[in-house]
Amino acid sequence: MQTLPCDNIPMKPHRRPTRRFQFLVFSSRFLVFFRHLSLLITLFLAACGTAAPATPAALALPARIIGFWSPETGTLNAGEAQPWRFIAESGDVIRVQVSGSAAVTLTLDSPDGVRLAEGTDQIEASLSSGGIYSITVTAIETTQYEISLIYTDRPNPADYTPTPLPVTIVPTSTPLYYEQLGTFISLIRSGETLERSFVQRDERHVYTFEGQAGQYINAQAVRISGGVDPVLTLYAPSGGALAADDNSGGAQTARLRSVRLPGDALYTLQIVGQGTGTYQLNLLTTSNPVPLTPNFPAQPIPPTLIPEVVAPTLAAAISGDPLTDHVPIIGNIERAGDFDRYPFQAASGDILTVSIRLPDGSGLNPLLEVFDPLGALVASTSGVDGVIGALQVSETGTYQVFVAGENNTTGTYIVAYGRGFSSEESRRGMTIADQTYSGEIARQGLRETWSLDLNPGDVISAAAGSLDLNFDPVLELVAPDGSTIAMDDNSGGGLDALIASAHAPIAGRYTLRVTSANALGDGAYSLVWRLINLAPTATPLPGTAPIMIFNDRITEGTYQFYPFYGEAGMSIRVQAIAAPGGNLDPVAVLIAPDGTQLVEGDDSEGDLNPRFTATLPTDGTYMVRVNGYLSSGDFTLTVEQLFEASSAP
Repeated sequence: MQTLPCDNIPMKPHRRPTRRFQFLVFSSRFLVFFRHLSLLITLFLAACGTAAPATPAALALPARIIGFWSPETGTLNAGEAQPWRFIAESGDVIRVQVSGSAAVTLTLDSPDGVRLAEGTDQIEASLSSGGIYSITVTAIETTQYEISLIYTDRPNPADYTPTPLPVTIVPTSTPLYYEQLGTFISLIRSGETLERSFVQRDERHVYTFEGQAGQYINAQAVRISGGVDPVLTLYAPSGGALAADDNSGGAQTARLRSVRLPGDALYTLQIVGQGTGTYQLNLLTTSNPVPLTPNFPAQPIPPTLIPEVVAPTLAAAISGDPLTDHVPIIGNIERAGDFDRYPFQAASGDILTVSIRLPDGSGLNPLLEVFDPLGALVASTSGVDGVIGALQVSETGTYQVFVAGENNTTGTYIVAYGRGFSSEESRRGMTIADQTYSGEIARQGLRETWSLDLNPGDVISAAAGSLDLNFDPVLELVAPDGSTIAMDDNSGGGLDALIASAHAPIAGRYTLRVTSANALGDGAYSLVWRLINLAPTATPLPGTAPIMIFNDRITEGTYQFYPFYGEAGMSIRVQAIAAPGGNLDPVAVLIAPDGTQLVEGDDSEGDLNPRFTATLPTDGTYMVRVNGYLSSGDFTLTVEQLFEASSAP
């Protein structure tokens, strides 16, 4: 991972030059000097001859020569001007800087006399042609000054200070640029596992291995103990990063998968510990990519036709235990004068139905009473099949149902309560579309339920038609979670119920319920439902396998770059997710191996995190660039390869 200022984003970071690089620089500059010998002769003649005219207010001194990276000094009286000459190449980017005890002005002129720049302490310019350029320093008052001329697009060779090689026994000396990556540990071979420890948080360990063009390398750095969280980076011999990873192998495990090597050379693996502790590094080189095992999301499973239990067993009643909605229980008054009590919860405005009936052979003459949370009697009934129907309550709290035997009678009974126009239900089983079913509400307080299986997005209609002159059916469609999707009483004309259109929000088993309006009637009816719109088959979700995962932090005003290896035709998904609770608004850009920006992501639907997919155009090392939009904070960057569902095992 590299961090660069937003306003200066070089494609490659500068590195300290090697001794070999210094030699090449020296040789190159010698050739340039030789090639421009005529220019140098002209320059010296110009310096010894008549100076170029200065501004009218300044007295011009003889011209002097200045070289790059070689500061010069001078003394000027007020109003004097000192010309300086230097040779430059087309495309050079330069800076002229003056320091001294008094103010001066600076001008830069091209070989043909065109004024390129003016300033006071310093001026910068990008030169469009080769030749002899002129700098003029004009003193506003008497001063001593120092002038320096530098390239701004390359390092000063004199700044290089050799770093001592690490003390370790290796077959050959380590190339110099490796030393900038960390402490050289050892060579590592394919199939080898090495174990080392970080004793300081900021340590960096470097390993090298011999690679061949076209080979694929797979490497893993995994925490063994302590707080180490390794970050693993593969470097080419040139020093450029080929791929990097933090946690794609799982927590505290960095993994590089099937990175193809571009040539025969000595490659470098760098491990940054981000903590202290012990880790293991293993390396495997192969002639072919190691197949990835994608993780496929669980696909929706069509609902299974579970047999309906149409006649549930009645549970034994225990006086004092609460009643459950539409769950009848069987109790017994054993002695004359006894009573049983059953509480249930209700809220103000609820519509309730409470019922009592007798099984065969019972001698009980039942009395059924309902008391509100304040202890007031709100409803009562007596008789063999007593129903308190469509009772709308005004208080929220615990209601009490009392059962007793009138005239000192005893015997068994079945008691129930329910929300709505029924207290008991009869399950009639599964149904299919476009088939008519016959049902009957045999007594007051009863409802019948029919089951049907729907998928998300299905739209149906349903109708319950009365087959008895005085029977008024009410029809409900209920979702698998018990919520009511639609309800109707008389929209079908007359006493018929019609749900014209109802949408299934989830997959599962739905229920059509038929009750009698106000729980006061009974009779026969017909039921039919139809599919208005069959939901389309959902597109299977793709499988994924992690290529790179980084948990990192970014500061405002910087870009950070994360390299990974990809191949032509590979489908990937990129996500940069800000840590919860932070202020980061991340922006992510996918950059091709040639530096082209392929995709930029900013906000996604529902949040500020960029998420996008792309198909890679070529083989090579790609970069994901991340920055915070006027913000900073922690984030997780994930790059995943996508696999079609048809490739699932």
